[in-house]
Amino acid sequence: MTAGPEEFAELRSRVGRPEVGLAEVPNRAETAETLARLADTDTSDIKASHGAILRSLDALREAQVDQGQVLAEHGQQLAELRGDVSEIRTGLGVVRDGVATSARSALA
Repeated sequence: MTAGPEEFAELRSRVGRPEVGLAEVPNRAETAETLARLADTDTSDIKASHGAILRSLDALREAQVDQGQVLAEHGQQLAELRGDVSEIRTGLGVVRDGVATSARSALA
């Protein structure tokens, strides 16, 4: 069995298609290379952003630790002030009692 003109036409069209596809290979390779470069740039940008976020979180943590220490100091100072106020109230009570006693003595 020999191949006829119709079969050769089909063979030519099938063989011609890969040639067209091969012409696109350099463009696709260039596109792939460009995409790889862009992905690398994106990755670098993400890493830089992640580093900045971590530095911000570290700064926030440090600020919170400092604020916690200040709050603890303020709590101690408040406790001391409450003790002082209690002593003043006690002293005023003694003075008031003394004044009342003196007034009763003067009136008696």
